[in-house]
Amino acid sequence: MAEPTKALSQIQQIDAYLAGRMKSVDAKLPSSIALKPERVISLVQAKIREDAKLASCTKESIWLAVSKSLQLGLEPCSPLGHSYLVPFKTKIKDANGKDTGQTHMEATLIVGYKGLIALARRSGQIKSVIARVVRKGDVFKVTHGLHENVIHEPDMDATGPLTHVYAVINYVGGGEAFVWLTRAQCEAFRARSRASDSGPWVTDFEAQCMKTAIRRVMTFAPLTTEIAEALDDGDQPIEVNVTPTHAQKPAPELPPSVPADSFASDDAAREFAAMPAEEAPIEVKVEVPVAVANDGEVALIEEMIQDGEFDGAIDALKTAKARATNPMPKATYDVLARKALDAKKGGAK
Repeated sequence: MAEPTKALSQIQQIDAYLAGRMKSVDAKLPSSIALKPERVISLVQAKIREDAKLASCTKESIWLAVSKSLQLGLEPCSPLGHSYLVPFKTKIKDANGKDTGQTHMEATLIVGYKGLIALARRSGQIKSVIARVVRKGDVFKVTHGLHENVIHEPDMDATGPLTHVYAVINYVGGGEAFVWLTRAQCEAFRARSRASDSGPWVTDFEAQCMKTAIRRVMTFAPLTTEIAEALDDGDQPIEVNVTPTHAQKPAPELPPSVPADSFASDDAAREFAAMPAEEAPIEVKVEVPVAVANDGEVALIEEMIQDGEFDGAIDALKTAKARATNPMPKATYDVLARKALDAKKGGAK
């Protein structure tokens, strides 16, 4: 009987801690977002009673996670699925920052895919963001070249397993971008996640797969600092191009996804567009260090190449080179594209 009493005492302490900060909730809410402090605290308290691991987290970490969600204008732990509080075991360090050898549980805010979509719509630069699950039995085709496209014809009676996910962004000024992932790629992302065996990856696997696709496609869009914070959730850190809210302008229509000036000649461009990725040659006029491009984007693409996601890396490169806002320099594109194709050829041997 002693253990339940101890657990209840911890919950009561957290309840009191959150209740004592009720008045500060209003100060953290964006003026344009209608969230009720009483409802927010009630939702968090209910979730703590459902999740024993979350109830064992420090009350300070729970409040910090709630505060971050409120600052983003997202309702935590609600049926909307905007954001979650996920418990993680964390090492305890002393005053000098040294590991004490002890651990405790801390809560971390994880923004769901619906939360990312909500933030994207508020940015003023993105018209819409959609994510879809592809199941066995669906028709799913992706075309690359001078005009990229994704075709998905779902089997309305299909109840089979997830085979792919994809995400599409439509920009206010015209144009779009998309990213698709196989189930195996989603499982690889899950394996690298701190929450692979708990939280949304367990309770909402398909939603997490869609979130992964959205995270990928958003790395190639000019976004707000709020979205950057939401993407950097400590689970699968990822860097994005950040455009401050006050500087946002409607994005002009994107040019074709593989501009001819990416290659040494028009013939080379046409040849590249017509050939499968594993056979397409890359002609380079000038090679310069990759570091001249956005460091976060280059690191992401190099990580995809290292992880064997060669086609995904090539897709990301084409999108980065083609976008109207802050396009990837041609020389950087050529170097990374050659690296991706050489790595893919080497892996096939």
